[in-house]
Amino acid sequence: MPTLLAAFVLGACTSNSPPQASNSSTPASPASTDTSPAPVGPVGDYTYENAGVIAAVKYAPDKSTLTVTNHTGAEIPAPGVYMLDARDGHRIAGTVENSAPVPGGTSQDFTVTFAQQVDEANVGLLILLIGHANYGAFVPPTAGK
Repeated sequence: MPTLLAAFVLGACTSNSPPQASNSSTPASPASTDTSPAPVGPVGDYTYENAGVIAAVKYAPDKSTLTVTNHTGAEIPAPGVYMLDARDGHRIAGTVENSAPVPGGTSQDFTVTFAQQVDEANVGLLILLIGHANYGAFVPPTAGK
């Protein structure tokens, strides 16, 4: 019985019938199964989006800009950021100037400086803090987009 079932399944897999027509004029390639995120913006723009909080950092080694948009329906605590150096993973503190809670339904811009200036090529991760809670990592920019 298992042999008969295997023969049936394999026979179905090698059918000579053409595949169903699709709306695409080009055949699918192995690369079409890529699940990496789509490009999110120009080089230097890091993004974060989860649970109604949208944050973006326009990175520059000397002074960056953090924009936080709050769609949670409630005020969120003051934001913060830190960085992990790609070369050795050490933590680099970020200072969000005039950090303040962000009311629901609003967006606020903050200036950010880091304790150590790092060329963008050496930024491992940027991490968003809301209050003292680590909310997660920003999606890095896609090179050349």
